[in-house]
Amino acid sequence: MHLGISYRFVDAGISFTPRLINPGNPAKGETSRFSLGAGFNVRRWYLSGEYTRMKGFYMRNSDDYRTQLGNIKYITFPDLESTTSQLLIRYNVNRNFSTAALKGGTEVQKKSAFSFLPTLLFANYRLRNAVADSSISNSVTRSTDINLLLPLSATWVITPKWYLSGSAGPSIGADFFKSDSYNTNNQLVLLKGTRLTTGYLVQTSLGYNGQHYYYGIDAMIRSYAHQIEEIDKMEKYFYSIQVYLGIRIRAPKFLRKSVDWVSKTSPIALE
Repeated sequence: MHLGISYRFVDAGISFTPRLINPGNPAKGETSRFSLGAGFNVRRWYLSGEYTRMKGFYMRNSDDYRTQLGNIKYITFPDLESTTSQLLIRYNVNRNFSTAALKGGTEVQKKSAFSFLPTLLFANYRLRNAVADSSISNSVTRSTDINLLLPLSATWVITPKWYLSGSAGPSIGADFFKSDSYNTNNQLVLLKGTRLTTGYLVQTSLGYNGQHYYYGIDAMIRSYAHQIEEIDKMEKYFYSIQVYLGIRIRAPKFLRKSVDWVSKTSPIALE
């Protein structure tokens, strides 16, 4: 579940996993997620930051180890924890194109338009398993990625209240990774390196924009990978589907005054 607020050039949000709508799966285990993020629009530039923590995973390809599992359907890692910190910087080539209207419905694109949105994304991943397993116990794996995404984006205004938008494009970057682990003899095993990554991004959104409320659905797929050895490949794959509902209200007085003060005192023009 995600709760967010957007006002003029500022947006912020928090995500968490309510037990009521995510009771867990007996076969796959329980996964918890928490994230906190904020973003700023500065004319054609957009800057955002986000922190995400997830705990509890399962092995999707557990059938590859079926002879060792017996009646267990999936191999689970309830103590495996992933934290991600990322910073995004994006430039909008077309001043008449609203990037906030691409997804989430926080802004309204009045006329159909398209734009090129070069994006620089810094991401730091940390994977840690607090419980030792019977083979190699991986204590900490770190990965710092720098990616340049080059999506072409468009919004089709079907009617004054309905829209369809989408983005697609390649990415190129570098992955700096390091893994500290211990084998069965309690000896430290180190793995580190730097690799060139290539990938893609595809996202789409269908939404309704009313005067007092808005709703819609977003979908996104992003993947990028690099070679580890001649026959091995490390791929990071992200996908999401989001159904959203929002309301438009008059901003509280303290928020209006705070944003007005930031806009007036900023050394650069924010609006």
